[in-house]
This record gives sequence, C-alpha cells and structure tokens, in this order.
Amino acid sequence: MNKLAIGSGAIGLVFALLVPFAHAQQQNPAPAPPQDVIIAGTSGSAGVGVMAGFGGMGGVGGPTFQDLRVVNSGAGIPIGGGVLIQSSSGSQPIVVVADLAAPSTTLGGTLLQIDFSSYWVWTPTQPLTAGTSYQVQLSAPDLGITGITDTFAAVPSITITQPSITSEPSVSSVAETNTVACCRVLSSGFLQDSSCFPNEQRRSAILDPGFATASPAVLLNQFVFRMGAGVGSAVTSPIYAWSSLVPLWFSTQAEEYCFELEAVDIVSRDVYAFDDLTSCAEHGSLGDLGVISVEPGPAELDHVVCQAPPAQYTQEWCDLNEDPCADNAMATACGLYGHICRNEPLPPDPFSMTGFAGFDGGFGAIGGAGGPAGTGGIGGSGGSSGTVGEMGGASGMGDDDDDDDMPSSPSHSGGCGVSTTSQSGAPSMLAFGMAAAALALIKRRRR
Repeated sequence: MNKLAIGSGAIGLVFALLVPFAHAQQQNPAPAPPQDVIIAGTSGSAGVGVMAGFGGMGGVGGPTFQDLRVVNSGAGIPIGGGVLIQSSSGSQPIVVVADLAAPSTTLGGTLLQIDFSSYWVWTPTQPLTAGTSYQVQLSAPDLGITGITDTFAAVPSITITQPSITSEPSVSSVAETNTVACCRVLSSGFLQDSSCFPNEQRRSAILDPGFATASPAVLLNQFVFRMGAGVGSAVTSPIYAWSSLVPLWFSTQAEEYCFELEAVDIVSRDVYAFDDLTSCAEHGSLGDLGVISVEPGPAELDHVVCQAPPAQYTQEWCDLNEDPCADNAMATACGLYGHICRNEPLPPDPFSMTGFAGFDGGFGAIGGAGGPAGTGGIGGSGGSSGTVGEMGGASGMGDDDDDDDMPSSPSHSGGCGVSTTSQSGAPSMLAFGMAAAALALIKRRRR
C-alpha cells in the first residue's frame, strides 16, 4: 500500500473525527451563570430600598426587600410626636436616639408596632427640645443590618387634626404577558423553539386616587394611611406612609372602581375616615379586563425573524410569506417554507455540513475510477463495486507492485461499508475523510 495514500487517509480521518466534535461544542455551549435581578424601589433617607408589590383584585400588598429606615425625619418631629420607622421584614429594630451634639447622651423611649405592619413608632419618654437636632441609630441584628443612621430636628408641638385631603381619581389599564408562542428553527434535524412573542395578555385596571393636600408635611408625617379597594376595605388593608401610597389594581371588570381611605395617628392610634372624598372612577371606554388574545402580525411572523411559525399560526405564516418564498426556496430564510406549507420533507440541517452534499452521490464514482488506474489486468472490475450515493467503497485501488495475478476485487480493495450520509441526510464527516484518502491514492498511482 502506498505510504502517501495511508498518510492522506489518516489526515482525512482525523479531520472527520475532529470537525464534528468542534461543531458539537458550537451547538452546545456551556450555560451562562445565572444573573441576579434587583428591582429598585422607594428608598428612605437611611434605607436599603423597597420593592412595591401588588396583590389580586384591588390588592396593594407584596414582597419587600430588607429595608430599615426612618420615614418621617425630613420635616422634623414635633414635640409630643413620634419617630416613624419602617422595618420591611416585620422584625423589631433596635433604636438608639441621642442628641446630635452629644452622641453619648441617649434618650429613653418606647417602641411599638402598628397593627402587625412593617411600621414601628418610637416615642421619647421625655419631651424633645425644640430646635435641637437628634441622631437615630437603627439596627436589626437578626437580619445582619447595622450602622444605619439618620437625623431629625425637633420642632414645636402641633395640634393633631385630620389631614385635609382631596382626590380626583382616574383609571387606566395595563397589560401583562400571560402566555407566549414561539417560532422555530431547524437544528440538529429537528424544529426547535427560538424567538417568542406574546399571544395572550392579562389586562388589569389601575385606579389612581389623585390625592392632593394642603396640610403641612410635619402633620402628614404623624399619620399612616390605609387604602383599600371598595367600601369597608380600608380597615383590613396594608398600611403606608403618606409618601408611599400606591395606586390600586383591579383584575375583575366592573362599571366603576372605588377606593376607601383612613388615616391613623401614629402616637394616639386615633382613626380618621374620609367619607367626603370622590372615591370612584368609571370603567368608561377602557378595554375589557381579563385574559385577552393577541394576534401576531407581520412583525412577528415574517420569515426573516420567524423561520418556522408556531403550529397555531401556520396558515397566517404561509399566507404572509408566500410571495418571497413559494417559488424560491433558496431565498434568505425561506428554506422551511416547503416543509411548513406543502408538507415536503425537512430540508438538510444547515448545521450538518450540507456544503458537502455533492459527495453524497460521488463516492461510488471514486471507487470506479480505481480500476483503470491499477496496473493489474482486471483491476477495473473493482469500479462496479461502488454503489452510488450509498456506500463509500474505495474499491479498485489495486496493488502497489505489478502483480497481474492479484485482481482488484471489491474485497481486496478495502471497500468500507460506512454510510456516507448523516442522520439528517447530509454526508457524515467520517465518509468525507475516507474520500480524501481515496483521492490521494488515485492521484499517487496516476503519477
């Protein structure tokens, strides 16, 4: 056997084995590490941040991040008033208040939670001194939160009265994705999901109370508020500071959407109702609420962005892409049109080396050429052993010496029973390597 042919065949086989491995690595990259998602919310003057969540019908409650802050320090704390503190975990914080000018001089006080909420009120056992600034140190060791500080100024006492609040409610709608439909691409011989688009949305109504007030901030800061959806709902609703009130969400459609508001004095716990407020907004021309179907358009189903449609949109996809693809399967991104719209077989997988498809019927011809090239008298008979397009038989290669008594039969020529096609219909890389070896031998013998 010619050494050059053996060497060329070895190179071909190595190429055949390594290229599919490299291709497999391209097709199956290492998964990316998970990414943390942080949602920023309202931050206090000495807080960590809050994520506001919304519940079901008219709900406003939701999960929060760890947050520990003084809520009402900005406008000052009146003599006789309380310091409002938010601990989003609900755990009791440690509060130390001291004269800012003499930090070692701490004040005694009591700390009480408001109705099992995230809000706590610190009140001094001795009156504050008007015009004096104080430092508040907060910590929650069970949550690993320490070293949070804030300051406030003590201001003259005020008369605690019901805040003056007006409202001008309005309603709008918001749509969130409920389900998606996914386009597909041909990969590894199968149609697999790729890009997706919403095909169902859940539409809700948002009621904005449109609050306005003429009351000073120092008064508002001595209250927390409950706001619920509908009559009688406020008493069981979550508690918010004035600056943290949020719109109400409704998932069930109604003729009108209403709220109810109460204010709670943080020191005395007296409750004030706001029965005279305009508290409802009509549904009016707002769209229907609930789960709404969303029909895809050209932007979602164009063949360039959606090479194969979700099954439920097959007809729409075929109608939209008939003009560019029906008569030209080679047009950009049109390769799957015949399979989707005419029930034709899947085309060759673009990731299975279809560029070598010309070899699929060529390996038999290579085997046949080996006969005439041999010096043996009947060496050409080996050419008939090459089955076109099925087996990569390199028959008829002959012998290196001039022995006329050794015919180049298919069995002697080393014909290999290896299929030249991959599972998806394209030639395998192993067959390609074997073909390279046969070509090298033929060229050598013709010299």
